Amino acid sequence: MKRAVLITIGVIAVVAIAYVYPATTFSIDEGWWIVRYSDQYDIETAKLLQAQYGATILDIEGDDDFNTFGQSFIFIGGSKAFSELAPWAEEWPPDLILTKPTTHPNVRIIIYTWDTAYIETPKGDFEMADGDYGLITRSYDVQLRRWIVLCIGWSAECTAAGARIIAMQPDLLKQHSWIVYEWQGGAVAPSEWTLQAFSNYEIIESG
Repeated sequence: MKRAVLITIGVIAVVAIAYVYPATTFSIDEGWWIVRYSDQYDIETAKLLQAQYGATILDIEGDDDFNTFGQSFIFIGGSKAFSELAPWAEEWPPDLILTKPTTHPNVRIIIYTWDTAYIETPKGDFEMADGDYGLITRSYDVQLRRWIVLCIGWSAECTAAGARIIAMQPDLLKQHSWIVYEWQGGAVAPSEWTLQAFSNYEIIESG
């Protein structure tokens, strides 16, 4: 009887470690991928993160396997190309190609039309008509043993502001599995695409 109890406790401990340990060791480094859409602004935003972390930049429309075991990545941008791969993150057509991470938070971007887009979260919805909102999520896939960080802004500048949060405030990603923020600045010319140019944002909600 005691042996059975010990085995049960051991199994529970292993499962708990599988879920908890990765979260305590979350860290972006040069081994990660930065996956971006081919839009000129997303290209520049990906370069900002590459300069910070030294990771490899990949085009989401390339032929890379984004379900590679052990390969963590950040996705930068907001596009139909990405949502076709992962409707659990951004609702467009229902083609599930990218495996949904085990710990992905219950948040996503809903875009029925460009006029009715919003971010859906457990704490409420954030209408894009009310502000230039962006969403950052951090999730872990237990089976594939990898992290996925999403950074999707309504505008290109909003996405870049999210990249600044990832680069300059990494502790926020350790503390929260999702962050909604608002870009409060204006247009930024591609020649001025630096982390410092995207400091005019406010964290709206997190969980």
